[in-house]
Amino acid sequence: MGNPRNYSLELPDRCLELLDGLWDTVARDKKLGARHGGPLSTTFLLSLATPIVVLPTERILKQHPIVEGSADDWHLDQQLADRLRLSFTSADPFRSCPFFSDSDGWSYARHDGHHNFARGIPNEVAAELAKPEAKDAATKLSAVTAIQGLRNALAHGSIAYLNKDGSGLHGSRAEMIAFISERRDKGGEVVGYHVLRISEDGFRSFLRRWVDWLNDTGLSQALAA
Repeated sequence: MGNPRNYSLELPDRCLELLDGLWDTVARDKKLGARHGGPLSTTFLLSLATPIVVLPTERILKQHPIVEGSADDWHLDQQLADRLRLSFTSADPFRSCPFFSDSDGWSYARHDGHHNFARGIPNEVAAELAKPEAKDAATKLSAVTAIQGLRNALAHGSIAYLNKDGSGLHGSRAEMIAFISERRDKGGEVVGYHVLRISEDGFRSFLRRWVDWLNDTGLSQALAA
């Protein structure tokens, strides 16, 4: 393996190359995932998405001037802060971000109260995500909420595999993914959940756009500094 000059700088690119280069092999290998009900393509996708999204997002959320408490955690790099301001502000919706595309098929729903998502996605949430309004809700979701939600879901494994209809039926082939993150009140108590849903293909497209954004803006180098 080639020795990277900077691990955090090159990792998203390397992981994306692995994802694209090996996707067809993993998706077609039914023997590899036989005891799990099918190919391990979703597991492969999420395994590589975690470093692609989580490592850069750790720095983005701690360096972004709009994130509450960021000044307490890090000495703010002014150049990086300026670049992030050009990408999105606290008032910007998810759809305004360079890495968002309607063609990816994001849907969003809120769930109030407590639920153990390890037992499956609630029927009412699955039904809400299937409505046309859920796609519109995703476009209007705060960019920071969307990024934080993806980061938290990937980092903590708060993810639901869904079938082509958006239901979390055990044993069926996964074709969609739901990313679940906590909603908290001002006192820090969990009051519900954010749920972002996207298809496998849509999420792969998002990851390419995300890595392109990091590279095109120079954020990948600034974040690795």
